[in-house]
Amino acid sequence: MLVRPARTGAQLLMFLSASVLLLGQTLQITSPLPGSLVYSGQTLTVTVDAGSAAYQNVTVLGPAPGSSTKPALTGPPYQFSIPVPLDTTSGPNHIVAIGMPASGADAVSSSITVDVERPDSPQSLKLNLGSLHFGFVGEELPEGVTGVFADGSLVDLDYSTYITYASDTPSVATVDGRGMVTAVAPGFANVTISYNFPSPSSLSAQVPVSVPPPLTVLPPISSLYASQTVELAAELRIDPNLDQSVTWSLSPGLGSIDNTGIYTAPSSVASWQGVTVTATSVANPTISASAKVWVFAPVSVALSPATATLTAGQALTLTPTVVNGGDAVNGPAVINWSISPNGVGTVRNSPRVNRNTFLPAPGGIYYAPGVITSPQTVTITATSGYDNTKAASARVTLVPSVAVSISPPGSTLYVSRSQQFAAMVNYSSKGTVTWSISPNVGTIDATGLYTAPATIFYQQTVTITATGPNIGGGPNSASATVTLKPQTSAAIPRVR
Repeated sequence: MLVRPARTGAQLLMFLSASVLLLGQTLQITSPLPGSLVYSGQTLTVTVDAGSAAYQNVTVLGPAPGSSTKPALTGPPYQFSIPVPLDTTSGPNHIVAIGMPASGADAVSSSITVDVERPDSPQSLKLNLGSLHFGFVGEELPEGVTGVFADGSLVDLDYSTYITYASDTPSVATVDGRGMVTAVAPGFANVTISYNFPSPSSLSAQVPVSVPPPLTVLPPISSLYASQTVELAAELRIDPNLDQSVTWSLSPGLGSIDNTGIYTAPSSVASWQGVTVTATSVANPTISASAKVWVFAPVSVALSPATATLTAGQALTLTPTVVNGGDAVNGPAVINWSISPNGVGTVRNSPRVNRNTFLPAPGGIYYAPGVITSPQTVTITATSGYDNTKAASARVTLVPSVAVSISPPGSTLYVSRSQQFAAMVNYSSKGTVTWSISPNVGTIDATGLYTAPATIFYQQTVTITATGPNIGGGPNSASATVTLKPQTSAAIPRVR
Protein backbone atom coordinates (compact mmCIF):
# COMPACT_ATOMS: atom_id res chain seq x y z
CA MET A 1 0.00 0.00 0.00
CA LEU A 2 1.01 3.64 -0.48
CA VAL A 3 1.58 5.84 2.58
CA ARG A 4 2.38 9.56 2.26
CA PRO A 5 4.84 10.69 4.98
CA ALA A 6 3.51 14.23 5.08
CA ARG A 7 0.14 13.03 6.29
CA THR A 8 -0.51 9.53 7.74
CA GLY A 9 2.90 8.07 7.00
CA ALA A 10 4.57 9.51 10.11
CA GLN A 11 1.94 7.91 12.35
CA LEU A 12 2.45 4.52 10.67
CA LEU A 13 6.22 4.73 11.05
CA MET A 14 5.88 5.42 14.79
CA PHE A 15 3.61 2.39 15.10
CA LEU A 16 5.98 0.14 13.14
CA SER A 17 9.03 1.28 15.09
CA ALA A 18 7.24 0.67 18.38
CA SER A 19 6.37 -2.86 17.26
CA VAL A 20 10.02 -3.69 16.58
CA LEU A 21 11.20 -2.30 19.91
CA LEU A 22 8.51 -3.96 21.99
CA LEU A 23 9.02 -7.41 20.52
CA GLY A 24 12.79 -7.26 20.30
CA GLN A 25 12.68 -8.61 16.75
CA THR A 26 15.08 -7.64 13.97
CA LEU A 27 13.71 -7.00 10.49
CA GLN A 28 15.54 -4.57 8.20
CA ILE A 29 15.27 -3.54 4.56
CA THR A 30 18.85 -3.42 3.33
CA SER A 31 18.16 -2.67 -0.35
CA PRO A 32 17.32 -0.19 -1.70
CA LEU A 33 18.80 2.29 0.74
CA PRO A 34 16.56 4.87 2.42
CA GLY A 35 16.11 7.96 0.20
CA SER A 36 17.07 6.14 -2.98
CA LEU A 37 15.74 7.43 -6.30
CA VAL A 38 13.40 4.89 -7.82
CA TYR A 39 11.95 5.36 -11.31
CA SER A 40 8.38 4.36 -11.96
CA GLY A 41 7.93 1.80 -14.68
CA GLN A 42 10.79 -0.38 -13.43
CA THR A 43 10.84 -3.53 -11.32
CA LEU A 44 12.37 -2.84 -7.93
CA THR A 45 14.44 -5.45 -6.08
CA VAL A 46 13.88 -5.26 -2.31
CA THR A 47 16.12 -7.21 0.10
CA VAL A 48 15.10 -7.80 3.73
CA ASP A 49 17.49 -8.94 6.48
CA ALA A 50 15.74 -10.89 9.24
CA GLY A 51 18.89 -11.42 11.31
CA SER A 52 18.85 -14.57 13.49
CA ALA A 53 15.09 -14.44 14.13
CA ALA A 54 12.86 -17.16 12.72
CA TYR A 55 9.76 -16.13 10.72
CA GLN A 56 6.87 -18.11 9.38
CA ASN A 57 6.87 -15.76 6.37
CA VAL A 58 8.00 -12.31 5.28
CA THR A 59 6.30 -10.06 2.72
CA VAL A 60 6.94 -6.59 1.33
CA LEU A 61 4.43 -3.82 0.51
CA GLY A 62 4.96 -0.76 -1.70
CA PRO A 63 5.88 1.63 -2.93
CA ALA A 64 2.67 1.84 -5.01
CA PRO A 65 -0.89 0.74 -4.20
CA GLY A 66 -1.24 -2.99 -4.84
CA SER A 67 2.51 -3.50 -5.35
CA SER A 68 3.08 -6.29 -2.82
CA THR A 69 4.91 -9.61 -3.07
CA LYS A 70 2.79 -12.67 -3.72
CA PRO A 71 3.30 -15.16 -2.26
CA ALA A 72 5.22 -14.27 0.90
CA LEU A 73 8.63 -15.90 1.40
CA THR A 74 8.89 -18.54 4.15
CA GLY A 75 12.63 -18.49 4.54
CA PRO A 76 15.79 -16.58 3.75
CA PRO A 77 17.10 -15.09 1.57
CA TYR A 78 14.23 -12.57 1.65
CA GLN A 79 14.54 -10.88 -1.71
CA PHE A 80 11.54 -9.52 -3.58
CA SER A 81 10.83 -8.13 -7.07
CA ILE A 82 8.21 -5.39 -6.98
CA PRO A 83 6.89 -3.63 -10.12
CA VAL A 84 6.52 0.15 -9.80
CA PRO A 85 3.65 1.32 -12.11
CA LEU A 86 4.18 4.35 -14.36
CA ASP A 87 1.32 6.20 -12.67
CA THR A 88 2.80 5.84 -9.17
CA THR A 89 2.54 9.11 -7.26
CA SER A 90 5.83 10.96 -7.51
CA GLY A 91 7.79 11.88 -4.38
CA PRO A 92 8.47 10.13 -1.06
CA ASN A 93 6.89 6.67 -0.85
CA HIS A 94 7.22 3.90 1.73
CA ILE A 95 8.41 0.35 1.31
CA VAL A 96 7.24 -1.80 4.23
CA ALA A 97 8.52 -5.26 5.19
CA ILE A 98 6.22 -7.36 7.42
CA GLY A 99 7.25 -10.58 9.15
CA MET A 100 5.17 -13.19 11.03
CA PRO A 101 7.40 -14.61 13.83
CA ALA A 102 7.68 -18.40 14.01
CA SER A 103 6.80 -18.14 17.71
CA GLY A 104 3.29 -17.03 16.78
CA ALA A 105 3.79 -13.58 18.27
CA ASP A 106 2.35 -10.46 16.64
CA ALA A 107 3.72 -9.41 13.27
CA VAL A 108 6.75 -7.15 13.18
CA SER A 109 7.60 -4.69 10.45
CA SER A 110 10.16 -2.24 9.18
CA SER A 111 10.03 0.45 6.53
CA ILE A 112 12.10 2.88 4.51
CA THR A 113 11.21 5.90 2.37
CA VAL A 114 12.33 6.13 -1.26
CA ASP A 115 11.84 8.87 -3.83
CA VAL A 116 9.74 7.64 -6.75
CA GLU A 117 9.98 9.76 -9.89
CA ARG A 118 9.11 9.40 -13.54
CA PRO A 119 12.08 8.72 -15.81
CA ASP A 120 10.73 11.27 -18.33
CA SER A 121 9.46 14.83 -18.22
CA PRO A 122 5.70 15.49 -18.44
CA GLN A 123 4.34 17.04 -21.60
CA SER A 124 2.23 19.47 -19.55
CA LEU A 125 1.17 20.31 -16.02
CA LYS A 126 -2.50 20.12 -15.06
CA LEU A 127 -3.51 22.24 -12.08
CA ASN A 128 -6.03 20.75 -9.68
CA LEU A 129 -7.24 24.35 -9.05
CA GLY A 130 -6.93 27.00 -11.76
CA SER A 131 -7.10 29.77 -9.16
CA LEU A 132 -7.32 30.14 -5.40
CA HIS A 133 -9.95 32.43 -3.86
CA PHE A 134 -9.56 32.55 -0.11
CA GLY A 135 -12.46 33.13 2.22
CA PHE A 136 -10.46 34.88 4.94
CA VAL A 137 -6.94 35.76 6.10
CA GLY A 138 -5.29 32.75 7.74
CA GLU A 139 -7.06 30.15 5.61
CA GLU A 140 -4.93 27.42 4.00
CA LEU A 141 -5.66 25.75 0.68
CA PRO A 142 -3.62 23.06 -1.11
CA GLU A 143 -2.59 23.61 -4.69
CA GLY A 144 -2.16 20.24 -6.37
CA VAL A 145 -0.61 19.51 -9.74
CA THR A 146 -0.83 16.51 -12.06
CA GLY A 147 1.67 15.63 -14.75
CA VAL A 148 0.41 14.61 -18.18
CA PHE A 149 2.95 12.24 -19.74
CA ALA A 150 3.50 11.04 -23.31
CA ASP A 151 2.27 7.51 -22.54
CA GLY A 152 -1.08 8.88 -21.34
CA SER A 153 -0.28 8.52 -17.63
CA LEU A 154 -1.65 11.12 -15.20
CA VAL A 155 0.71 11.30 -12.25
CA ASP A 156 0.25 13.17 -8.97
CA LEU A 157 3.30 15.45 -8.70
CA ASP A 158 2.41 17.33 -5.48
CA TYR A 159 5.38 15.92 -3.53
CA SER A 160 7.78 15.24 -6.39
CA THR A 161 11.31 16.33 -5.60
CA TYR A 162 11.30 17.95 -9.03
CA ILE A 163 8.44 20.25 -8.06
CA THR A 164 9.00 23.68 -6.51
CA TYR A 165 6.46 26.28 -5.35
CA ALA A 166 7.02 30.04 -5.14
CA SER A 167 4.80 33.06 -4.36
CA ASP A 168 5.52 36.38 -6.10
CA THR A 169 3.89 38.32 -3.21
CA PRO A 170 4.56 36.59 0.13
CA SER A 171 3.02 39.55 1.95
CA VAL A 172 -0.33 38.44 0.51
CA ALA A 173 0.08 34.65 0.26
CA THR A 174 2.84 32.18 1.12
CA VAL A 175 3.35 28.64 -0.13
CA ASP A 176 5.37 25.82 1.42
CA GLY A 177 7.22 22.91 -0.18
CA ARG A 178 4.08 20.76 -0.03
CA GLY A 179 2.05 23.24 -2.13
CA MET A 180 0.01 24.45 0.84
CA VAL A 181 -0.93 28.13 0.22
CA THR A 182 -1.69 30.37 3.20
CA ALA A 183 -3.59 33.67 3.01
CA VAL A 184 -1.54 36.35 4.81
CA ALA A 185 -3.21 39.69 3.97
CA PRO A 186 -5.78 41.15 1.54
CA GLY A 187 -4.58 41.47 -2.02
CA PHE A 188 -3.53 39.48 -5.05
CA ALA A 189 -0.59 37.17 -5.69
CA ASN A 190 0.58 34.44 -8.06
CA VAL A 191 1.94 31.04 -7.08
CA THR A 192 4.31 29.54 -9.64
CA ILE A 193 4.64 25.74 -9.80
CA SER A 194 7.75 24.48 -11.59
CA TYR A 195 8.72 20.95 -12.60
CA ASN A 196 12.50 21.02 -12.80
CA PHE A 197 13.43 17.81 -14.62
CA PRO A 198 17.20 17.29 -14.68
CA SER A 199 17.34 17.29 -18.47
CA PRO A 200 16.49 18.55 -20.97
CA SER A 201 13.65 20.91 -20.03
CA SER A 202 11.41 22.21 -17.27
CA LEU A 203 7.74 23.20 -17.11
CA SER A 204 5.87 25.75 -15.03
CA ALA A 205 2.31 26.90 -14.35
CA GLN A 206 0.93 29.90 -12.52
CA VAL A 207 -2.02 30.01 -10.11
CA PRO A 208 -3.68 33.40 -9.40
CA VAL A 209 -4.45 33.91 -5.69
CA SER A 210 -6.88 36.42 -4.20
CA VAL A 211 -7.33 37.25 -0.53
CA PRO A 212 -10.35 39.42 0.37
CA PRO A 213 -10.31 42.19 2.98
CA PRO A 214 -11.57 40.94 6.34
CA LEU A 215 -14.47 43.41 6.32
CA THR A 216 -16.24 45.46 3.64
CA VAL A 217 -19.22 47.79 3.96
CA LEU A 218 -21.53 48.08 0.93
CA PRO A 219 -22.52 50.29 -0.75
CA PRO A 220 -19.32 52.30 -0.21
CA ILE A 221 -21.03 55.64 -1.03
CA SER A 222 -24.69 56.65 -0.65
CA SER A 223 -26.62 59.88 -1.11
CA LEU A 224 -29.78 60.63 0.86
CA TYR A 225 -32.17 63.45 1.59
CA ALA A 226 -33.82 64.23 4.91
CA SER A 227 -35.61 61.25 6.51
CA GLN A 228 -34.56 58.84 3.74
CA THR A 229 -32.95 55.47 4.57
CA VAL A 230 -30.31 53.21 3.09
CA GLU A 231 -29.49 49.61 4.01
CA LEU A 232 -25.77 48.98 4.51
CA ALA A 233 -24.32 45.47 4.48
CA ALA A 234 -21.18 44.35 6.33
CA GLU A 235 -19.38 41.54 4.49
CA LEU A 236 -17.21 39.88 7.14
CA ARG A 237 -14.54 37.42 5.98
CA ILE A 238 -12.98 35.86 9.04
CA ASP A 239 -12.72 32.32 10.39
CA PRO A 240 -16.30 30.96 10.19
CA ASN A 241 -15.87 29.46 13.66
CA LEU A 242 -15.73 32.98 15.13
CA ASP A 243 -18.58 35.36 15.89
CA GLN A 244 -19.74 36.80 12.56
CA SER A 245 -21.61 39.84 13.94
CA VAL A 246 -20.60 43.52 13.79
CA THR A 247 -21.39 46.72 15.64
CA TRP A 248 -22.28 49.96 13.84
CA SER A 249 -21.23 53.54 14.63
CA LEU A 250 -21.56 57.01 13.06
CA SER A 251 -19.20 59.97 12.81
CA PRO A 252 -20.47 62.59 13.24
CA GLY A 253 -23.63 61.43 14.98
CA LEU A 254 -25.95 62.70 12.27
CA GLY A 255 -29.03 60.51 11.83
CA SER A 256 -29.22 56.98 13.24
CA ILE A 257 -28.31 53.38 12.37
CA ASP A 258 -29.81 50.18 13.80
CA ASN A 259 -28.07 46.87 14.50
CA THR A 260 -29.01 45.54 11.04
CA GLY A 261 -27.17 48.35 9.21
CA ILE A 262 -30.17 50.49 8.20
CA TYR A 263 -29.14 54.16 8.29
CA THR A 264 -31.82 56.86 8.58
CA ALA A 265 -31.01 60.45 7.67
CA PRO A 266 -32.17 63.21 10.06
CA SER A 267 -35.54 64.84 9.43
CA SER A 268 -33.87 68.09 8.36
CA VAL A 269 -30.44 69.48 7.48
CA ALA A 270 -29.42 73.04 6.67
CA SER A 271 -26.85 72.00 4.07
CA TRP A 272 -25.26 68.85 2.72
CA GLN A 273 -23.08 66.87 5.15
CA GLY A 274 -21.02 63.69 5.07
CA VAL A 275 -21.44 60.87 7.59
CA THR A 276 -18.93 58.03 8.05
CA VAL A 277 -20.66 54.75 8.91
CA THR A 278 -18.31 52.16 10.47
CA ALA A 279 -18.81 48.44 11.04
CA THR A 280 -16.55 46.74 13.63
CA SER A 281 -16.09 43.00 14.12
CA VAL A 282 -17.32 41.72 17.47
CA ALA A 283 -14.88 38.78 17.37
CA ASN A 284 -11.90 41.01 16.55
CA PRO A 285 -12.43 44.73 17.28
CA THR A 286 -9.24 45.59 15.38
CA ILE A 287 -11.11 44.72 12.18
CA SER A 288 -13.36 47.50 10.87
CA ALA A 289 -14.48 49.09 7.62
CA SER A 290 -16.43 52.21 6.69
CA ALA A 291 -18.78 53.67 4.10
CA LYS A 292 -19.69 57.27 3.32
CA VAL A 293 -23.23 58.60 3.40
CA TRP A 294 -23.95 62.09 2.05
CA VAL A 295 -27.04 63.78 3.47
CA PHE A 296 -28.52 66.67 1.49
CA ALA A 297 -31.00 69.42 2.22
CA PRO A 298 -34.39 69.10 0.49
CA VAL A 299 -34.48 69.81 -3.22
CA SER A 300 -36.96 72.20 -4.86
CA VAL A 301 -37.56 72.77 -8.56
CA ALA A 302 -39.38 75.63 -10.32
CA LEU A 303 -39.83 76.03 -14.09
CA SER A 304 -40.21 79.16 -16.23
CA PRO A 305 -42.25 79.99 -18.21
CA ALA A 306 -45.16 78.13 -16.64
CA THR A 307 -47.32 78.43 -19.79
CA ALA A 308 -46.74 79.12 -23.48
CA THR A 309 -48.42 78.81 -26.90
CA LEU A 310 -46.53 77.42 -29.90
CA THR A 311 -47.25 76.64 -33.51
CA ALA A 312 -45.66 73.96 -35.67
CA GLY A 313 -41.85 73.83 -35.50
CA GLN A 314 -41.46 76.59 -32.93
CA ALA A 315 -39.07 76.23 -29.96
CA LEU A 316 -39.44 77.23 -26.34
CA THR A 317 -36.54 77.75 -23.90
CA LEU A 318 -37.36 76.42 -20.43
CA THR A 319 -35.38 77.59 -17.41
CA PRO A 320 -35.53 75.51 -14.21
CA THR A 321 -34.57 76.99 -10.88
CA VAL A 322 -33.09 74.23 -8.69
CA VAL A 323 -32.36 74.59 -4.98
CA ASN A 324 -30.04 71.99 -3.34
CA GLY A 325 -30.06 69.86 -6.48
CA GLY A 326 -26.35 70.35 -7.18
CA ASP A 327 -23.28 71.10 -5.09
CA ALA A 328 -19.56 70.52 -4.67
CA VAL A 329 -20.13 66.80 -4.08
CA ASN A 330 -22.70 65.95 -6.75
CA GLY A 331 -21.60 68.55 -9.27
CA PRO A 332 -24.02 70.83 -11.16
CA ALA A 333 -27.75 70.37 -10.85
CA VAL A 334 -29.10 67.62 -13.06
CA ILE A 335 -32.55 67.84 -14.65
CA ASN A 336 -34.36 64.96 -16.34
CA TRP A 337 -36.97 66.05 -18.88
CA SER A 338 -40.22 64.37 -19.88
CA ILE A 339 -43.23 65.15 -22.10
CA SER A 340 -46.85 64.18 -21.62
CA PRO A 341 -48.37 62.97 -23.90
CA ASN A 342 -45.16 61.19 -24.81
CA GLY A 343 -43.79 61.85 -28.28
CA VAL A 344 -45.60 65.16 -28.90
CA GLY A 345 -42.55 67.22 -29.76
CA THR A 346 -39.10 66.78 -28.22
CA VAL A 347 -37.18 68.29 -25.32
CA ARG A 348 -33.41 68.46 -24.99
CA ASN A 349 -30.90 69.77 -22.51
CA SER A 350 -29.85 73.31 -23.20
CA PRO A 351 -26.24 73.77 -24.39
CA ARG A 352 -25.95 76.88 -22.21
CA VAL A 353 -23.20 77.24 -19.59
CA ASN A 354 -23.60 78.80 -16.15
CA ARG A 355 -21.45 81.94 -16.23
CA ASN A 356 -20.65 81.70 -12.53
CA THR A 357 -19.50 78.08 -12.41
CA PHE A 358 -18.70 77.48 -16.11
CA LEU A 359 -20.62 74.22 -15.74
CA PRO A 360 -23.60 73.11 -17.87
CA ALA A 361 -26.76 75.01 -16.95
CA PRO A 362 -29.76 72.75 -16.25
CA GLY A 363 -31.96 74.38 -18.91
CA GLY A 364 -34.01 72.75 -21.64
CA ILE A 365 -35.46 73.53 -25.05
CA TYR A 366 -38.84 72.20 -26.17
CA TYR A 367 -39.47 71.82 -29.91
CA ALA A 368 -43.07 71.69 -31.11
CA PRO A 369 -43.97 69.05 -33.74
CA GLY A 370 -43.44 69.98 -37.37
CA VAL A 371 -47.12 69.42 -38.15
CA ILE A 372 -50.03 70.39 -35.90
CA THR A 373 -53.46 69.46 -37.21
CA SER A 374 -55.54 70.40 -34.18
CA PRO A 375 -55.00 72.31 -30.94
CA GLN A 376 -53.78 70.38 -27.89
CA THR A 377 -51.92 70.90 -24.62
CA VAL A 378 -48.69 69.15 -23.59
CA THR A 379 -46.99 69.15 -20.19
CA ILE A 380 -43.20 69.50 -20.00
CA THR A 381 -41.82 68.25 -16.68
CA ALA A 382 -38.38 68.96 -15.19
CA THR A 383 -37.40 66.40 -12.51
CA SER A 384 -34.38 66.67 -10.19
CA GLY A 385 -31.69 64.14 -11.00
CA TYR A 386 -30.83 63.89 -7.31
CA ASP A 387 -34.34 63.58 -5.88
CA ASN A 388 -36.88 62.25 -8.36
CA THR A 389 -39.76 63.20 -6.07
CA LYS A 390 -39.08 66.88 -6.79
CA ALA A 391 -40.29 68.27 -10.13
CA ALA A 392 -41.95 71.27 -11.83
CA SER A 393 -44.03 71.48 -15.01
CA ALA A 394 -44.94 73.89 -17.78
CA ARG A 395 -48.09 73.70 -19.92
CA VAL A 396 -47.64 74.38 -23.63
CA THR A 397 -50.63 74.94 -25.91
CA LEU A 398 -49.97 73.75 -29.45
CA VAL A 399 -52.08 75.34 -32.20
CA PRO A 400 -52.04 74.80 -35.96
CA SER A 401 -50.57 77.65 -38.01
CA VAL A 402 -53.15 79.98 -39.61
CA ALA A 403 -53.29 79.69 -43.42
CA VAL A 404 -55.78 81.79 -45.41
CA SER A 405 -56.73 81.55 -49.09
CA ILE A 406 -59.26 83.60 -51.11
CA SER A 407 -61.31 82.96 -54.22
CA PRO A 408 -61.79 84.00 -56.88
CA PRO A 409 -58.25 85.36 -57.19
CA GLY A 410 -59.38 88.14 -59.51
CA SER A 411 -62.44 89.84 -61.09
CA THR A 412 -63.44 92.66 -63.48
CA LEU A 413 -66.37 94.88 -62.55
CA TYR A 414 -68.22 97.85 -64.00
CA VAL A 415 -70.05 100.51 -62.04
CA SER A 416 -72.27 99.32 -59.23
CA ARG A 417 -71.60 95.70 -60.05
CA SER A 418 -70.79 93.18 -57.22
CA GLN A 419 -68.49 90.17 -56.70
CA GLN A 420 -68.78 87.67 -53.85
CA PHE A 421 -65.37 86.65 -52.45
CA ALA A 422 -64.90 83.60 -50.19
CA ALA A 423 -62.07 83.09 -47.68
CA MET A 424 -60.89 79.62 -46.57
CA VAL A 425 -59.08 79.38 -43.20
CA ASN A 426 -57.20 76.18 -42.26
CA TYR A 427 -57.52 77.04 -38.61
CA SER A 428 -58.95 79.99 -36.74
CA SER A 429 -59.76 80.16 -33.05
CA LYS A 430 -62.55 82.61 -34.02
CA GLY A 431 -63.53 80.95 -37.28
CA THR A 432 -63.76 84.35 -39.11
CA VAL A 433 -61.69 86.74 -41.19
CA THR A 434 -61.63 90.53 -41.57
CA TRP A 435 -62.15 92.02 -45.04
CA SER A 436 -60.45 95.16 -46.30
CA ILE A 437 -59.94 96.99 -49.61
CA SER A 438 -57.10 99.14 -50.91
CA PRO A 439 -57.45 101.79 -52.14
CA ASN A 440 -60.74 102.56 -50.51
CA VAL A 441 -62.79 102.42 -53.67
CA GLY A 442 -66.11 100.66 -53.52
CA THR A 443 -67.36 98.72 -50.51
CA ILE A 444 -67.03 95.24 -49.00
CA ASP A 445 -69.21 93.75 -46.29
CA ALA A 446 -68.47 91.19 -43.57
CA THR A 447 -69.38 88.32 -45.89
CA GLY A 448 -66.84 89.30 -48.54
CA LEU A 449 -69.31 90.86 -50.97
CA TYR A 450 -67.56 93.64 -52.90
CA THR A 451 -69.59 96.33 -54.72
CA ALA A 452 -68.02 98.64 -57.29
CA PRO A 453 -68.65 102.39 -56.95
CA ALA A 454 -71.50 104.04 -58.89
CA THR A 455 -69.07 106.09 -60.91
CA ILE A 456 -65.82 104.89 -62.48
CA PHE A 457 -63.93 107.57 -64.38
CA TYR A 458 -60.92 105.45 -65.35
CA GLN A 459 -59.72 101.88 -65.09
CA GLN A 460 -58.05 100.98 -61.84
CA THR A 461 -57.23 98.00 -59.60
CA VAL A 462 -58.52 97.41 -56.07
CA THR A 463 -56.96 94.82 -53.71
CA ILE A 464 -59.36 92.73 -51.62
CA THR A 465 -57.72 91.28 -48.45
CA ALA A 466 -59.03 88.64 -46.02
CA THR A 467 -57.08 88.58 -42.72
CA GLY A 468 -57.25 85.78 -40.12
CA PRO A 469 -56.31 85.92 -36.41
CA ASN A 470 -52.68 86.86 -35.77
CA ILE A 471 -51.33 83.60 -34.25
CA GLY A 472 -48.13 83.42 -36.24
CA GLY A 473 -46.28 80.65 -37.93
CA GLY A 474 -48.01 80.60 -41.34
CA PRO A 475 -49.70 83.16 -43.61
CA ASN A 476 -52.75 84.69 -41.86
CA SER A 477 -54.00 86.76 -44.85
CA ALA A 478 -54.71 86.39 -48.53
CA SER A 479 -55.59 88.84 -51.32
CA ALA A 480 -57.49 89.03 -54.57
CA THR A 481 -57.73 91.85 -57.16
CA VAL A 482 -60.68 93.62 -58.76
CA THR A 483 -60.22 95.55 -62.01
CA LEU A 484 -62.67 98.44 -62.20
CA LYS A 485 -63.55 99.62 -65.71
CA PRO A 486 -65.58 102.66 -66.78
CA GLN A 487 -68.47 101.71 -68.99
CA THR A 488 -68.41 103.33 -72.52
CA SER A 489 -71.53 104.54 -74.28
CA ALA A 490 -71.22 101.74 -76.79
CA ALA A 491 -71.31 99.30 -74.02
CA ILE A 492 -74.43 100.85 -72.47
CA PRO A 493 -77.35 98.69 -73.36
CA ARG A 494 -80.12 100.47 -75.31
CA VAL A 495 -83.30 100.89 -73.35
CA ARG A 496 -86.28 100.06 -75.44
